[in-house]
Amino acid sequence: YGFINKRGKVIIRPQFDTTYCFNEGLAKVCIDGKCGFVDRNGKMAIKPWLDAEENFFEFDWNSFSLGLAKVSVDGKLGFMDRAGKMVVPAIYDDALTFEDDITYVTHVRKGDTQGFINQTGKMVIDNSSYEIDGCGFSDGLCGFVIDGKYGCIGTDGRIVIPPISETSLSFFERTSRVKINGKWGYLDVKGDITIKPVFDDASFFSEGLAPVKVGDSWGFIDEEGRFVISPRFDDACTFSAGRAMVRKGGEYLLIDRRGEVVF
Repeated sequence: YGFINKRGKVIIRPQFDTTYCFNEGLAKVCIDGKCGFVDRNGKMAIKPWLDAEENFFEFDWNSFSLGLAKVSVDGKLGFMDRAGKMVVPAIYDDALTFEDDITYVTHVRKGDTQGFINQTGKMVIDNSSYEIDGCGFSDGLCGFVIDGKYGCIGTDGRIVIPPISETSLSFFERTSRVKINGKWGYLDVKGDITIKPVFDDASFFSEGLAPVKVGDSWGFIDEEGRFVISPRFDDACTFSAGRAMVRKGGEYLLIDRRGEVVF
């Protein structure tokens, strides 16, 4: 394998057994069972020394992120900088990739201890007493779960939203669905209920509207919880570019923000 540019010109000649995506100017490549990193000119920036099979991470195709790459050495995970130096030693049983450019932390697990480390490897949040929910921090919040109930911690590790929801909290447009006593509503990043849980199902807000279900029918509410499009569909997706796909009577329809069928 090698690399071409958008015009189809070969930039790095085919010479590798496996290649990964470029990210932050470097790409992981494997040859003869070992992995290293090349730059955009094909120069080996970090010589191949990592075990290729051990360093296949199914969901981490962009190896470098925020200046560090997750690597596996002898079955343990750590982080390497762009010079090939192990800045966080490979001592962890599990680790996420550094991705959030607000917190600059990532989640790791070592035996019974788990928590968030910074880019020097220092443990800044210990969450061994509960499980995180999702892939780390987003918008300064990270979900967690205790006894089947979901909440969120802040970047200092303190609980911002107590575990009150029966489903995961994921924020879009600074609002998340919440499920309490079997009913769905919405809360904000401070944990304040903005729309009372009165719906039988609900999806995420997009472009100021969210699909919600009442009985067997779906409609759309605004950020005040008022119906903008009355419940009359069998299913409904979120809005994108002023349109939303819905299903009614076996047909898929495209509607506008007034609920009028446009396709």
